[in-house]
Amino acid sequence: MADLIACFTTDNHNRHLHRLINESEWDRIFVVTTPELRRRHKFQKEVLYIVIDPKKPIDEYVEDIKSNLKGFFLEVGINLVNGEGKDHMALLSAVMKAGLGFRLVAVTKNGVEEI
Repeated sequence: MADLIACFTTDNHNRHLHRLINESEWDRIFVVTTPELRRRHKFQKEVLYIVIDPKKPIDEYVEDIKSNLKGFFLEVGINLVNGEGKDHMALLSAVMKAGLGFRLVAVTKNGVEEI
């Protein structure tokens, strides 16, 4: 498939995220998360964490994410089911500033699909 970048900055929609990761073949899986959620949640597949502090000003938050995306991808799947508006804006901004193409992916009644 492709690489996945998923937002996991709140403790909501955990089942969705676990299904998204486990029910599809991803080349690499990146999870943008907080230190606390990284410690509390484990995934069945190998995950590369981008650990952030959402309390930072948004420009620093964006830069923290973007610095982990250098030279990795051409296009990525992005999932924003988890998190809040600031998290979503920072993730999308970082992906666009890194010059990456993206598509939004989610778990649907038919499995993992582009939406």
